[in-house]
Amino acid sequence: MRVITRAMSVAMAVGLVLGTAGNTAVMAASLTTAPAEARPAELDNFGFPFGFDVSKMDLKADPRKDFRRYAAGRWLDAATIPSDTVRISGIDVLSKRVDVQIQSVLDEAMRASASAVRGSPTQQVGDFYAAGMDEKRLTELGVAPLKPELDRIAAIDGRKSLAIAVPGHSDEAGRTLSFDAAAGVVIPEGFARAIYLLLGPGATMFVTDAPILAENTASSSELISGSAPDGATQ
Repeated sequence: MRVITRAMSVAMAVGLVLGTAGNTAVMAASLTTAPAEARPAELDNFGFPFGFDVSKMDLKADPRKDFRRYAAGRWLDAATIPSDTVRISGIDVLSKRVDVQIQSVLDEAMRASASAVRGSPTQQVGDFYAAGMDEKRLTELGVAPLKPELDRIAAIDGRKSLAIAVPGHSDEAGRTLSFDAAAGVVIPEGFARAIYLLLGPGATMFVTDAPILAENTASSSELISGSAPDGATQ
């Protein structure tokens, strides 16, 4: 529960702070939240500078036979795959570094929110993140905060109400949580018109039973295509 709560809190708080620039912005937060000796080696790029640098190259390698070795041989020798993943790359290193920066920003905002100016980014982000990390309060609330949304879903009784409800069934980032429909063409069939059923992140985030997911997807397809009887719902 702690891991899930922290991950969701970080994701939501980051979205509140960075908005659509969250995937590209690198914030100038301190990375010294833990002693240097406790820092994973990948956070410092295994002792090499970030970005392109000739010190990462193996100039003894023949680029005609092994360009990968020539371009990054020394970095490849030093890099080790962390125990919590199955790979490591320059993008993975950057991602982990940014994760630490973002965590530092959120932790600092949470500590400073009580004395921050009301309505300021520090107060809003700090309180929002703290609320997501309050496991005791979340446990007490249960699914009560979701009741209006669950009631709206339960009220779906056919194709028409489904078509009205689906567009509004999204998270704060605008992603469809259950499924979405998009019009397109099927090229192998002479550009025939088709409606594609797209699963949203919520379809697999909370349903791990493959048969149940498949059954719900099939039922949704029937409702959209019109093959299900009026009033049928899942």
